[in-house]
Amino acid sequence: GSVGELVFDDETGVKIPMDDAPALGGAVGDLLADRDKAQRWGTNGRQMVEEKFRIEGMCDKREQLFSDLLCGGQAG
Repeated sequence: GSVGELVFDDETGVKIPMDDAPALGGAVGDLLADRDKAQRWGTNGRQMVEEKFRIEGMCDKREQLFSDLLCGGQAG
């Protein structure tokens, strides 16, 4: 999925191995104990999503892709 595009260790979250309930519990406990980190990760994650995945940017990229495909990369 797109987890790798959104989650960067100690910037926007932490990646936990699948089916590792103790690691998940530990990560949640860490965030509950460190509210500043939780706030920072949330702020960073929201900023990244707004920059990378806002609808205007996605439409611009899609339009550029179609233009490149139709014009063989010659679009100006």
